[in-house]
Order: sequence, then C-alpha cells, then structure tokens
Amino acid sequence: MTSAYQENPVRRIDMVALGFERFRRHGFVVWPQNQETYHTIRRLVPRSASILVAGCGIGWGAALLGARLATDLEPDHLRYCRQLYPLMSTAVWDITQGPWKDSYDDVVAVEVLEHVEDQQGALANLLSSANHAVWLSTPNRRNSMLGQERPLNPYHVRELTPDEVVRLVAARA
Repeated sequence: MTSAYQENPVRRIDMVALGFERFRRHGFVVWPQNQETYHTIRRLVPRSASILVAGCGIGWGAALLGARLATDLEPDHLRYCRQLYPLMSTAVWDITQGPWKDSYDDVVAVEVLEHVEDQQGALANLLSSANHAVWLSTPNRRNSMLGQERPLNPYHVRELTPDEVVRLVAARA
C-alpha cells in the first residue's frame, strides 16, 4: 500500500519574514505550545547533559536548552540562528541521510518529523545520535483530516495521529 502523501516541494522558509509576520499577526515569534515543550524538556533533562537540537529553526529552543549543537537542514535558518545567538554552535544536518557524526546525551526534535518524507529513517538517525534519550514533539494530525491527501500546513509533508507516533517509535524499539 502506498502513502497518499506526496513529497512537499515547498521546503524553503524565509525565517526572518516568517518571524516578523508571526509577531505582527500574533504577538509572538515562537508558538506558545513549542515554548512549553522546550520548557518541559529543560525541566526534565539534567543540566549536565550534552544536547543536540535537530531542526533548530531560529534557535530559540536550542538556546533555552543550552544545546551543545543546533542543527537544521537549511543554511539560511542557521545564519539567522547565529545572528540571534552568536555563541551557539550550529551545523547543517539532514536527519534523513544518517546519524550525526558524534553522539550526544539527548537529541531534541521539536516540530521536525512532519517536515520529512522518511520519518522512519529520520527517527532511526535521531535515535542513533543519542546516548540517553530523544525528545520528540509533532503536531497531531486531526481525525477530521484523515481523508485528506495533504496537511493544511504547506511546509508539512506528513502529519501523524498520536497512534501513528506511538507505532513509529515502537517500530524502532
């Protein structure tokens, strides 16, 4: 059985324009639910842990976590991140192409999996890069959207239901 989803051709996002537009329209740059996710991870991960953030975007979550390395697929995102956080170490990483060359205690991927076609491979690479834990969050695919071919968000390749996330992770255990 083939997936009803097709690769999303719209991958590039202008983070500066997105940040300004989000602030203009909503009064914040980082979604409140993502802020809460990063704050929860910060409370649960030991301060001494080495953290790699995959899909760091503007770098806000990586900075909050005190990440040793912030990665993203898009060099433009990393340039923007370095402008905001000049002391943060950054690197380009396509999580679908293999594990990171070094391992870290914890790997964090907040709102990342829905942007990649090979979610199983991406998860395997995240797990292979972590010595202790991988922290994931992804938007829930609503039951009302189950018959739709494309997610409503044009930057998402495939959104998952909570059950699909559990099956994806269980397949790697």
